[in-house]
Amino acid sequence: MKFGKKIIILVILIISVITIGICFYLLNSSYKEAISLINKNDYIAAYELLDKLHGYKDSDELKDTIYEEYKLAKLKSAEVGDIVLFGEYNGKSEWVVLAKDEDKILVLSKYHVEALPYGEPTYDNLYVTWENSTLRCWLNGTYYDKAFSAEEQAMILECNNYNIDYLESSRINFTLDNIFVLDENEWDNWVNNNGTVLQKLDSRSGEELLRTVYGGPVCVSWKVKYESGVEYYMTGCRFYDILAVRPAMWIDISNL
Repeated sequence: MKFGKKIIILVILIISVITIGICFYLLNSSYKEAISLINKNDYIAAYELLDKLHGYKDSDELKDTIYEEYKLAKLKSAEVGDIVLFGEYNGKSEWVVLAKDEDKILVLSKYHVEALPYGEPTYDNLYVTWENSTLRCWLNGTYYDKAFSAEEQAMILECNNYNIDYLESSRINFTLDNIFVLDENEWDNWVNNNGTVLQKLDSRSGEELLRTVYGGPVCVSWKVKYESGVEYYMTGCRFYDILAVRPAMWIDISNL
């Protein structure tokens, strides 16, 4: 009986040693392949392979070394629905590609970046528009300056946004924005009508602000349906309600 137990233990040890050996062999093979890909300037494949090695040898250091090349290569080859990296705000910022127009792409943050009010009405100015909102000021000031390097800021295109209050149709204006949030129509066109994009957005933080105003700001209210992904509906909120912010921007890829 004791002999039988020793055989079982021995077999388990042998299997464990073989398994560990195979794992190290596969890790080392992947590591060597990543080095080869770097030497071939295939930064996308190399970075994503190194990411799967979870710190094996100096894989994390190599990832950091080729990060800029990987980031730019991903931007250059990006298609609608892809996720790209651009900027850093509480970590590397991930963006979902909403549209591609020749040498530029429209991206929307995968995650909410802050929770803020749309604006702050005062006795002198009770009516808040996107143009004079504190949200627009924060996105194109504090966030823009903190999240993007000078090189990245040079790639962000100024966008001429059309803004209207649907309850006061005479209130129409255009704004030049580097960073903005989508309006209701843009959300429907670029997100709601593309299931791939919708599924890639993180929606755990509930309501998020849109640029649209119906006498007051409009927000997207997320509702998680575990059996079939996520759904959302539009709802109204007050200017000073603190809600999630998901930035968008156009990036110039013509020089990549």
